[in-house]
Amino acid sequence: MVWKRPTEAEKSPILYGKNGIHPGAVNQGGLGDCWYLAAMAAVGEWPDRIQKIFNGQSSYPKDGQFTLNLYTYGAPQRVTIDDKLPGKMYGTRFYPAFTKQGRPGGAWWGPLLEKGGAKYWGHYQRMSGGWMGDAFDMLTGMPTTNFSNKRLTVDQIWSKISAMDDKHMIMSAGCFKTQADMKGLITGHAYTVLGKATYNGEKLIKMRNPWGSEHYKGTWSDKDTTKWTAAAKKALNHTTQNDGTFFVPVADYKILFSGVSALDYREWKRGHMMSAWDRTKPSNSIKHTFNNPKAQAVSLQLSTPQTRMFKDNSCKSAEKGESVVYSIRKAGSRTNIRTVEGGDYAWTNGWLNIASLPAGDYEFYVRQNNSPRNGSGAMKYGLVALGEQQAPSWKA
Repeated sequence: MVWKRPTEAEKSPILYGKNGIHPGAVNQGGLGDCWYLAAMAAVGEWPDRIQKIFNGQSSYPKDGQFTLNLYTYGAPQRVTIDDKLPGKMYGTRFYPAFTKQGRPGGAWWGPLLEKGGAKYWGHYQRMSGGWMGDAFDMLTGMPTTNFSNKRLTVDQIWSKISAMDDKHMIMSAGCFKTQADMKGLITGHAYTVLGKATYNGEKLIKMRNPWGSEHYKGTWSDKDTTKWTAAAKKALNHTTQNDGTFFVPVADYKILFSGVSALDYREWKRGHMMSAWDRTKPSNSIKHTFNNPKAQAVSLQLSTPQTRMFKDNSCKSAEKGESVVYSIRKAGSRTNIRTVEGGDYAWTNGWLNIASLPAGDYEFYVRQNNSPRNGSGAMKYGLVALGEQQAPSWKA
């Protein structure tokens, strides 16, 4: 393994490539971080969103220094990296060991943003295995919503994905099928959901494999010549090449994929406060009060770090296997306005999203379903309240 700068690999590296920012520039290498790369590629559908992460950088700097705008505990955090990348030499040619240089176009933003993740979490190996929602949190600090295919009909899945796509929400999905049912897909693997399309009455979901290569073998695969006529290619703006992009009928999507993790990307106004849970007290719930200044869409989160951020992955504050329930009620009331499951990670990083919340004071409850863990000392966490028009404020 050697560490090289892109300037050592080619004379004039291009940050975003000759073709500009697009999901096709993200191509997974020898690291199991498909969850992170699928999220990167999904954000990459909108070039301005990647440029925002790169602090508005438009060209490749001579000193190879980059400042990345990321999020920790639900608050903005700037992470600075240099452009030395791990890789191998094949003759006189340098190849990054992990995320590859974007082809075609020669973009370097993919390997560099992956390095930013490695610095954020400690090192590259800590990025092996994860969930797309956690990557969306770190990259944007904006709310996600998730749904499972199990409880929905094909029509309901189509309706949900269509509505999210129309709102330009950023989407990804996981495949967890057994070998016999996968139709060439990879189990335990994350994919980017690029959108939806219809052709001759057929409803299709457009997907991308972060490997940057084609593996799907079902109906509407690139090798399905009965479907991919010249007229279909033109109508769907698709080229049948081995670039990782493919279409799946929505009925097959329901079977092959677990659901959708979608990011609601808007110009949210952020209210934030740090707090801590005293683990010496026998309580499995937390309550905080906030003020919503006007009727608007509001999203709430209790944000804790992931175990991968700690040296031995033993941090009990972000331990797996315990689900969390979020609820919100009017201050002084005993009736919940809304209750949601916060996710499969203890205390961490689900969102409670409300399309329209009247102005006023509210209580935000976070409850751990299982019995409280033993622990010592305080566990830090961030409280996030996003307002569509005006930032809600937490009360200390």
